[in-house]
Amino acid sequence: MNKLRVIDKKKKKVVQEIAFDDDDCDAGMLMTPIYMNVQKQVGRSFETISVNFRGGSAGYSRDYVFSHRFKDYRLLVN
Repeated sequence: MNKLRVIDKKKKKVVQEIAFDDDDCDAGMLMTPIYMNVQKQVGRSFETISVNFRGGSAGYSRDYVFSHRFKDYRLLVN
């Protein structure tokens, strides 16, 4: 997976594309079905999309948090 498309289901339209930087990208390679590598969490004041990557022994995930100011998802930097 080299990019993730965020879709507005009501409008049936792509509202954002999240590109993954490296050419040898391991996004979506942790679990066999690709849809299991992306999770969305919604709370009262936050929306987060987590993407799983292959790497190390158990892989890792990156979180993209919705910015109400910019109206898009941004990589959460720890």
